[in-house]
Amino acid sequence: MTAAYFAVYALDKPGRLAAREAARERHRAYLRAPNAHRVEAVLGGPLCDEDGRMNGTLLVLRAPARADVERFMAADPYSAADVFERVEIRAWRWGLGAPVDASAG
Repeated sequence: MTAAYFAVYALDKPGRLAAREAARERHRAYLRAPNAHRVEAVLGGPLCDEDGRMNGTLLVLRAPARADVERFMAADPYSAADVFERVEIRAWRWGLGAPVDASAG
C-alpha cells in the first residue's frame, strides 16, 4: 500500500463529554481493528481542556488517500455518537521522531 500520513484534529461539541465517554471503547477498538479498513492509526489520543477533561481528538493516520481518511472518520464511533463539532484533516509529513521505514534498507 502506497500511503501518506494525515493529521486529524477533531473538536467536540459542547456538552458531549458523556456521549464521548459512552463511545470511547468502541472508538478505541475501531482505531485498532486490523485489516478492517484502508487506514492505519499510527498515533493518537484525546485533546483535553485545562481541567483534564477530554474535549477532542488528535490522530496521525496512514492511508492511501485523503478520501480513505474521510470515510474512516465518518465511520468512527465518535462520529456516530455525534461527538465532533469540527474535524480537520491535513496531509502531514513526519519530521521530528520520524518512524524508520524498514523498506528503505
